[in-house]
Amino acid sequence: MKEDVVNKMKSVSMFVSFFAVILFMCTGCNKQEGQTDTLPEAPEEKIAVVEVMPLDVKTFTAKASFFGEVQGIAEATLVSYGGGEVAKLKVKSGQTVKKGQSLCNIDGEKFSLATESALLNQKVAEGEYKRAQEHLQKETYSQLQVDKIHQGYLLAKQMVLDALKMKRGALCECPISGVVTHTFIEENQNLPPGSPTISVAQLHKVKIKVNVSEGDIQGLVLQGKAYAVLPDGENRIEGVINSISQQVLAKNRSFLAEAWFPNKGHRLKPGQTIEVILYKKPLKDVIVVPSEAILSLEKESVVMIMKDNKAVKIPVIKGPADARETVISSGLTAGDQLIIKGHALVSDGAQVKVVR
Repeated sequence: MKEDVVNKMKSVSMFVSFFAVILFMCTGCNKQEGQTDTLPEAPEEKIAVVEVMPLDVKTFTAKASFFGEVQGIAEATLVSYGGGEVAKLKVKSGQTVKKGQSLCNIDGEKFSLATESALLNQKVAEGEYKRAQEHLQKETYSQLQVDKIHQGYLLAKQMVLDALKMKRGALCECPISGVVTHTFIEENQNLPPGSPTISVAQLHKVKIKVNVSEGDIQGLVLQGKAYAVLPDGENRIEGVINSISQQVLAKNRSFLAEAWFPNKGHRLKPGQTIEVILYKKPLKDVIVVPSEAILSLEKESVVMIMKDNKAVKIPVIKGPADARETVISSGLTAGDQLIIKGHALVSDGAQVKVVR
């Protein structure tokens, strides 16, 4: 019995050994002659293709765009203080008029007569006041009597002023030379007192007021360059910044700036809403980069430069900017090779290659 068990164990052992030899020989058959076992090679590092821009200092002038309403350099809206029937309208919109010219007639004769009467009353009151002063010197009038007469004289002078105001309104006397921009009345129309009649503006030069934010007000200077963009979007008129408010408007936290523009041919019309571009004080010898080259991270702004054929991340501090470029206040120097294409696809220390 023991002999049978031993013989079975020997048979199993011989079978295992035979199988191992066959497996070894098959594995060896798959190798090429002279081939040796080696470790797999590490993949080559990819080289990113980028475009760079050499940096240098230059002069940068920031600008900002706003919208405002066109106004004549001087404007006046005439008013019929006494009201009445419009007997005659003498002008049309767009017509040139002169200072002192009568532009309409609204019961003008009535108010002219009232003015003549007021002037006569003033003359009479003035004479009485002079005689009262003489009596006071002769001690035939008391000071109280003279004061009452003086009060009547002052009242007569005020009545003359009121009558002249009514007359100017009735005849639409123009207070400035300019162009009629609007007529509010028609002939035979009955007007209540205080009705507007005609608007006039000086249009050889116009002004546009704009609201400037707290961020944009920095760098604006009086007599700085300004442009009004005409409605066609292509043509512009050059002007100057004439005034800059020094007090912030509480309702929108902005400052009021006013620019003046020459207006040959009256291309800018009162009431138009026009885009105005204001230029700030030029900054000399500064580093300026394309705004799109700046990467905004969670806590900082960075750019990528190329140094020794590697991308290097540089934190920067941004300065003034316009729609296309940004001043770099700190972080870059002249001569740096700024990566402007592919900068968002490379990491700090990555191998890069410049494409021309």
